[in-house]
Amino acid sequence: MKDWKGQDIINFQDDLRSKTGSSVSEKWFYTYIKNEPKKLPRIDILNMLSVYAGCDHWSAFAKANEDYLMPDYSTALKNDTSSSIENVLKILLKVIITIAGMAITYIVLSNKEYDYNFCLKDFYRKEAIKNVPFTIYRINTNQKERIEVNEDGCFSGKSDSKNNTFIIESPYYKNDTLSLNLERLVSRDIYLKPDDYALMLDYYSNGDIRSLKNRRRQLNQLLHNDVIVMELLPYEIGVTIYDKQQFIDKLTTPTQSLKKLLIVDTEYAGEQIKKIKYRIKS
Repeated sequence: MKDWKGQDIINFQDDLRSKTGSSVSEKWFYTYIKNEPKKLPRIDILNMLSVYAGCDHWSAFAKANEDYLMPDYSTALKNDTSSSIENVLKILLKVIITIAGMAITYIVLSNKEYDYNFCLKDFYRKEAIKNVPFTIYRINTNQKERIEVNEDGCFSGKSDSKNNTFIIESPYYKNDTLSLNLERLVSRDIYLKPDDYALMLDYYSNGDIRSLKNRRRQLNQLLHNDVIVMELLPYEIGVTIYDKQQFIDKLTTPTQSLKKLLIVDTEYAGEQIKKIKYRIKS
């Protein structure tokens, strides 16, 4: 405790106040903890410290620790001799040691920070999502914080709580909410499914032919040449089969059916999709 300063002392004062309804001044801390005191603390201070240590008052603390304390502790409080001061300081040290264990635990827990680093990746392409706008919020019991995504599609930071909820929103990817324990998990990839309808609508409405061609090229690389695409029809009446180019056309035209398209299952061959099952939500 002699090494404590600044925020450490403030944390100790706050914890002392929260448990006893009172506290000590910074001057008192420096007088009795950081230096060798020349006089005894007042009995009301000893009572307060004893309450903080888990006893009703100073006499109760002394009684609970009578095997450790000098037998003349009550007399020592009334005398002003160097030997009595030494005896009482031994008693006080016992109180402070007890308090220190509690206060240090409090400070460590209250000041502990958890680092995290997460990267956003496309669910199908398994690649980092770059140059796409995201709104990300980190929420815990203490705060709600907006987080910026860097140019590599990653975001990082610190949290004073191990349990956090991350809300991820984007106009071009399906929103997601993740509840993560940062004590167990500090780094991971987060895979998001694209909102193809929003992407295609943006490309068409803005005349972004270059992005549209790039999207078709990505899909051509992602899908195996012999990919089997199955649309599951409603009411279990059967399936419709599409070839690779037909499915690419469907994914790059902003129709109402694309808006309701839901991927049910995918199978990979290496890094390419070999089989897809999907349905149109009613």
